[in-house]
Amino acid sequence: PVHRRRRAMAKRGPKQRRSKPPAKLLKLQSELPTKGQYHNLLAIYNKVNRQYFAGKIRARISWGRKPHRPQRHHQNIRFGYVIIEDRKIIIHRALDCSWVPRFFVESIVFHEMLHIKYPPYKKGGSNKIHYAEFLMAEKKFPNYAKAMRWEEKNLYRLLFC
Repeated sequence: PVHRRRRAMAKRGPKQRRSKPPAKLLKLQSELPTKGQYHNLLAIYNKVNRQYFAGKIRARISWGRKPHRPQRHHQNIRFGYVIIEDRKIIIHRALDCSWVPRFFVESIVFHEMLHIKYPPYKKGGSNKIHYAEFLMAEKKFPNYAKAMRWEEKNLYRLLFC
């Protein structure tokens, strides 16, 4: 069970933690929803991993759950997140729209993959998530500026998806 694995990992020192997830976790990728109506997350993940991480990131990727009730207007949106312990990347379904360009989805997947390469840590009682090294790596994404401009122009529209 997951709780046993987490407890076992917590008992090990930081240097003893596994750098790769158990093979069992990676096999479960086929069970996760990756094909959207407009974007295939697994294809995007594989491309980004190969191009920018030399294929070294080991994680699973999935679309988030479909809402069970009609969406209402939100003031913010989290495009993606990572469950570090499970090495699982979740991408918001609002990005699976015909008008959302692939380069933008790639930038979100790249950002979430960086969280695996540069995991959060605690320092002085606070969590360091987007620290300097992370932010420098994020800006190396070729379409970073283009993606930021697209997000700024289209954020309001994404809030209603």
